[in-house]
Amino acid sequence: MSAINSSEYGVCLECGANFPKTHPSCLHLFEKVIVVLSELPNHRVELRMAMDAYALQHSEQFCPHQRSIAIHLMGLCWGVEWKGEIRIAKAMQKWLEHRSDMPQIPPPFISPFQDIMTVEEVWKLIEAQKLEDVPKKVHMWANTVWMSWSEQHQHVRQWISSAIQKYPNEDQSI
Repeated sequence: MSAINSSEYGVCLECGANFPKTHPSCLHLFEKVIVVLSELPNHRVELRMAMDAYALQHSEQFCPHQRSIAIHLMGLCWGVEWKGEIRIAKAMQKWLEHRSDMPQIPPPFISPFQDIMTVEEVWKLIEAQKLEDVPKKVHMWANTVWMSWSEQHQHVRQWISSAIQKYPNEDQSI
């Protein structure tokens, strides 16, 4: 998102989101999004996707280890490509429980001033009281973040494939 030239807004140096200076950072926008998604019925997938997208756009702060990056990338792939299929989530969880090593995953270089979707767009819907549009916008945001990590897609898909092969019949209840 391009920066708003106003003394009333700040710009996140990690993701490029504009946030009102009444909020200390875009993290406060994200917290509002999480509260709304938590209260919407049947939107667990979108909640997970929002957490993964935000963490990956702020990987220096929220992904201190390679394992963290891998978990969030797998979460985005699960939401974007697997449409939040519970069986896949359970297999991924089991697979990750038994993996201690993860390969080095360098984050993509994305200037915070590139025109890429951020939490700001989702927050704007909440501020405008368009809550019914929030889940769709979260999907768009998650897809944008997922695409920004395209160099890692092959690795992530392989990890998920390995998880499915190793744990094909995981309980589908949550």
